[in-house]
Order: sequence, then structure tokens, then C-alpha cells
Amino acid sequence: MALFVFVGCGTAAAVGCADVAGKLEVALAFGFGITVLAYTVGAHSGGQINCAVTFGLLIASQLGVANVISAPQAAANFAAQMVGAIAGGGLVAVVFSKETDQTKGLGSNALGEGVTTISAFVGEVLGTFLLMYVVLETAVNKMSLANRMTAPIAIGLAVFLAHGVLIEIDGCSINPTRSFGPALVASIRHSGDEKFLENIWSPMWIFWVGPLLGASLAVCCYKLVNAEVPSEDGEGGEVPLKHGSIVGEGDRLGASEDCLESGAASVQPQPAPNGNHSGASSAKSPPPATALGATTEQWLKQTGQSGATPRLEHG
Repeated sequence: MALFVFVGCGTAAAVGCADVAGKLEVALAFGFGITVLAYTVGAHSGGQINCAVTFGLLIASQLGVANVISAPQAAANFAAQMVGAIAGGGLVAVVFSKETDQTKGLGSNALGEGVTTISAFVGEVLGTFLLMYVVLETAVNKMSLANRMTAPIAIGLAVFLAHGVLIEIDGCSINPTRSFGPALVASIRHSGDEKFLENIWSPMWIFWVGPLLGASLAVCCYKLVNAEVPSEDGEGGEVPLKHGSIVGEGDRLGASEDCLESGAASVQPQPAPNGNHSGASSAKSPPPATALGATTEQWLKQTGQSGATPRLEHG
């Protein structure tokens, strides 16, 4: 968490967000920062560098949508995130002085000029909804298990997209702890500036309520999208397959046996390389596929021992 705040808020302090180039660089820094750190610490802690995401995963676990995190672990993660965010804000303050800090607030979140409270609140809800839903579908959903190694890339891109929209609005939080840490350190640096303190602390509730609400809505949406589809006979036991298709347990077994039988029937032996044409007659008949795990691999090996070279037709 400390490194994430240092990279993201440090980039903002270095280049500022006064022009399009600065906004783009800051958005990329936050997005790449999440991707790099998720790959780095994901194997140790799950890569939770956002308390809103931790909150969403806790809700998902409590609702039975996913078994990801327990309440004590979520509380421990939150404590570590808070400490890390404050430490990250301190590192930015060490590197950038008041004069060199282009944001004058260590990258703290604040409402942009002319931005209303409701605009910032809705933006934070939507930005965090995007991030949380991407996390659930790419890093939690069992259907995306084959693409699990690319989940940090998708999550980083979601963070980048949210920053591209919200930097102009409120600096883009979508992460309450990221907002709190730099704001606390900046308050110590500017302790005598009442106007500055008002600008960063009066909208602070937006950077907490908005992301937490957005994460909660994303969990609800995920639960609806991935709800079990009832079978025609009204019985349960549906099993999701590839490409989103769903069949019942009995149908799955029957379909698998039919496929195995048709696949075995299409195997025809070819003459052996030595010119002996008796291999076709000596080839063993394929055994019936009587179990879900049965395949034609063993039969192919047996026919190979008899001198015949099997050929598969139609794939």
C-alpha cells in the first residue's frame, strides 16, 4: 500500500494535473502501480491494496458468492492498508517539498473547480463499481480460472479508466485509504492553512461512502449475473460450462458418454508401415464409454500394440 501511494501520488506531485499530459501520466501511474504490485504481492496477500475492494470481497464471502476472505482477515488487511497509506504519504512528503509538490497537497483528493458534491459522489460510486466488478469477474469467478494470470492487467486497466474520468472531478479516489493517508500527512504539513484543510477534509466522506457503496453494488450485480439458472424441470444441480452454457448433472453425464461413443466409433485403423494389411482385422473394438471420465486414449494404445495405426476422422 505504501508503494502504491508513493507511485501514484508521487507522480501527481511530480507532474501535476494541470494539463492533459499530466492527467494521462497520473492515470497510467495508478493503473500500472496496481498491476505491478498485484503481481508482486498477490501470492502473499491477495494483492488487496484498496479497502473498498476488501470490503466488497468480505460482502461476497458473507453472501456465499465467493469464499475469499474472513472478517478477521479483512480487518487485518484494513489496518495494514491504513498504515501503508499514511507511510506512503510520508514518503511523498520526504521526496517532494512544498515548493516542488505540483499538487500542493501530496496528491490528496479534493473537489475540482465547479464540481458539485453529488457529481463527485456519483463518480466515485461508478468508478469503484467498475473496479470491483472487474476484480470479481477476473480474480474470483471460477469461470475465468483459465485467465487468472491476466487478472492484474484487467484490474490495472480498470483503475486507469476510472482515473481518466475522475481526475478532473476530484482527483479520483475509488480507494478510501489512498485518500486518507496523503490527506493526513498533508494536513500536518499545512497545519496553519485553514482553507487548505477545509478543501481536503470537507469532501472526505465522499471518498469513503462512494467507494464502499460502489463496491457493494458491484457484488450485488455479480451475484445476479452469476446466479444459477433453474432447469426446465425445476430441479437444481446446474453446472456452468464453457461459453456460459448451463446443463444439468444428468444431462452432462449423458452428453459426455454420447460424445465418447461417437468419438470412439469414428476411429478406424490404418495398415501398418510394413505393408501388413491384417492390422485392420486384428484391431480391437473400442470399449463402451460407461463412465464420465472414460476416453478412447487407452483403446488407441491397445490398437497400436497390435500393429495398426489408428486414424481419427472428423477431429
